Amino acid sequence: MIRNDDRQDYRGFSMEAVDPTGAGDAFNAGFLFAYLAGWSLADCATWANACGAMTVGRPGGSGAFPSRSEVEAFIRSKGRVGKQQDAEKPMFAQAAQKGSDARRRARRGARRT
Repeated sequence: MIRNDDRQDYRGFSMEAVDPTGAGDAFNAGFLFAYLAGWSLADCATWANACGAMTVGRPGGSGAFPSRSEVEAFIRSKGRVGKQQDAEKPMFAQAAQKGSDARRRARRGARRT
């Protein structure tokens, strides 16, 4: 990843490839999910890499996209936990709360118009 001329490399996950269909889409969706939740770029990359890797390991394209709980379990099984997240708290919990707060704000704003 390159940001302001600073290059950072983030390691992926080794998986036996079953079907690469949808892996890039899963990576992008995972990255955006984490980024919009305000996670660090390192945590975004970890989450995105896990989403892409898990999709490659399953047949079926978009039907192979992992759930949030599956991604959390996969990351933990590989011994990786986000630096910004408490090791005892699911990586996704902060994002879920921020997303929930954003939806509430959006609904309130929509009612005012």
